[in-house]
Amino acid sequence: MPFADIIIHHAFSSISGPLTYSIPKNLKLEEGALVFVPFRKQKKTGVVMKIHEKKSTFPIKEIEKTCLEMPVLLPWQMSLLPWIQQYYFSDLYRTLKLFLPEKILKAETAIFNETLLREKMKNDGVPQPLIDKFIAEEVKVAIQEL
Repeated sequence: MPFADIIIHHAFSSISGPLTYSIPKNLKLEEGALVFVPFRKQKKTGVVMKIHEKKSTFPIKEIEKTCLEMPVLLPWQMSLLPWIQQYYFSDLYRTLKLFLPEKILKAETAIFNETLLREKMKNDGVPQPLIDKFIAEEVKVAIQEL
């Protein structure tokens, strides 16, 4: 089973560095992707820094889903991150924040709101195909605003 090292959008990442999560079999993932992961009792966004097969000795949680279809960091940006980190004696989390707009890192708010909206519409009796169509349109608008 493949694993991913992920920098979570949380101040904890400045201290701990990347956390390891397992990649579900049905999820296509590449380095630089923005993902949605469980963190403590919350759901947080994070960026995949490395994909590997090295199994950990402690229990590992699973990545829930990708936030966007394409990676938010390109390969040249991924290779530049460690250099900037070492040169400026910075932690990986702060260095990563240089590359990404704050709105992208705070995507968990939008995803959480999407989940609540889906539940409310479902409880109001809206058919699932209409819910999916409405959410898809809302996501397109949100991405264009970024």
